[in-house]
Amino acid sequence: MTHRRRCSPRRRSSLDRYKAASPKIQVEYIDPERDPLRTKTLAQEFGVSSANTVVFAAAGRKKYVTSEQLADYDYSGMQMGQRQDEGVQG
Repeated sequence: MTHRRRCSPRRRSSLDRYKAASPKIQVEYIDPERDPLRTKTLAQEFGVSSANTVVFAAAGRKKYVTSEQLADYDYSGMQMGQRQDEGVQG
């Protein structure tokens, strides 16, 4: 669910690749301002209390990941003189 910030194209691309990899994976993007009822329903169903959260659910288990946690940062290039933003993956 997103509120103030929209899902970045890089994060959206990563989530869409997961969805394309398996028919068992469902990805849904929700804008709370445009669909407050769906937002409330899913927030209650999954126990989500903050915006920009991805819920991974399978076999009765749930894992919550904030949008900030979806990106992996590779700082090894900083030692070799690369610009800081060149090491971002995700």
